[in-house]
Amino acid sequence: PSVDYQKIASDNSAVIEIKDQGRTHRGWDWGWAKIWWGESEKKVWDIRFSELIPMNLKITAKADRIKLNLSDLQVVNLEMDSKASHVDIVIGDLVDNVTGRITSKASTFYLSFPEDMALRIENRAKMSTASFSHISLKEIEDGYETPNFENAPRKLTLYLDGSVTKLRINQYQTTEGI
Repeated sequence: PSVDYQKIASDNSAVIEIKDQGRTHRGWDWGWAKIWWGESEKKVWDIRFSELIPMNLKITAKADRIKLNLSDLQVVNLEMDSKASHVDIVIGDLVDNVTGRITSKASTFYLSFPEDMALRIENRAKMSTASFSHISLKEIEDGYETPNFENAPRKLTLYLDGSVTKLRINQYQTTEGI
């Protein structure tokens, strides 16, 4: 991949841009007929950050399959712009208030968050399919929220815009170390 890194000292931020330069497609074009087949190889990247620093993440995806395990990070804000992608996101419990903003064009999202965290979804997206298995949600103006949202010590607020092909939300039980 092509990786560009830029550190901005004035606001303690960094920009990391990763572009896949290795995608190749093979095929023949005879003018009257075309035969094409997919990428020559699948790319898998493992990117790690420090769990000691609260962070804002902004991620742009185009026709990708992404697994974001953020459970061990102090993510305060997550901004996701996704086009024709499949995105799995796991939010952790290291921050009391997490804000997620998802702008989508025909993307699928699977979101998991801790059982002890309340959820509010402000939906401005056109959604084809939604699944909130095992989560009690009540309808509010422009979305949904768990019944305990206002008084919960930990909160996840999710803003959805654009068009979402599929949204599946699950909760998981956190385990404490020894």
